[in-house]
Amino acid sequence: HDAKRGDYYTLQLRDMPFKNLSGLIEGTVYTNDDVYNATRKEEGKSSVKRFLLRIDQKLSLLDDDLNFKVDFSKVRNDDYTYLSDISQKDVAITDSSLVQSLTGNYIQDRFDISAEIRRYQNMFSVNSMSNYQPFALEPQISINGYDTYGPFSFRLDTEATKFTLDKMKNDNKLQFVRTHAEPSVQYHIYDGYGTTLQLGGRYFLTHYDQTDLSDLSDRYRSRLGYKDQQDSVTRSLYHIEAKAKTTLERKIMDMRHTQTLEPELKYNYIPYKNQ
Repeated sequence: HDAKRGDYYTLQLRDMPFKNLSGLIEGTVYTNDDVYNATRKEEGKSSVKRFLLRIDQKLSLLDDDLNFKVDFSKVRNDDYTYLSDISQKDVAITDSSLVQSLTGNYIQDRFDISAEIRRYQNMFSVNSMSNYQPFALEPQISINGYDTYGPFSFRLDTEATKFTLDKMKNDNKLQFVRTHAEPSVQYHIYDGYGTTLQLGGRYFLTHYDQTDLSDLSDRYRSRLGYKDQQDSVTRSLYHIEAKAKTTLERKIMDMRHTQTLEPELKYNYIPYKNQ
């Protein structure tokens, strides 16, 4: 019983039906929040129950090479003040919104694949033009590969993301696509006796398909920081780095203590580009 908000019920179910499946399901229900419903009556609305549902489940297969995770939180659709009124632990919040995510990844020695579908429940009125709405990922897919050959280390990171945004005040959904590739190579010039010397470089290639940006209101675009936009944009950049590190040690005091000094020098260069 909450002296301010009345009766409430909480149920937490922690489960591990199999060795590779575990998680929890948690729910809280306020049968009649006196403070909240008093405000609704002043607005001419009927009394309602308030609730929070949270699901957190993890599944591992193929000797933990294949993993899935569900992270889902939800309150009543128009209950924008639930989290500020009632403290809830361990609830994932991003940009004042509840996270609803399904992720999966497959990991091997020389590559990994991951995918995620993520949406948000806005904790503010979607009709308010003064608020940002977070972009959903439907989906985001990443494929990364890595290998070594002699003193060289190679890596390729790729990602494709489809962003969506529910347009304000109607049911139209805006869509934006970003694809990214990032190959890199590192040359180990010297590695021994506590001293390393490395030289590396990487290349960034990113493409944006953002035609639907033109459908956003001028006020919303101004808050995001731009007035003009291109339907298709490709960005390319390169990055060069050099790194040297050594370890210096000496015995001190009673010869049972070691003083260690690790000086490191690193140089990075990336050309300027107006983005």
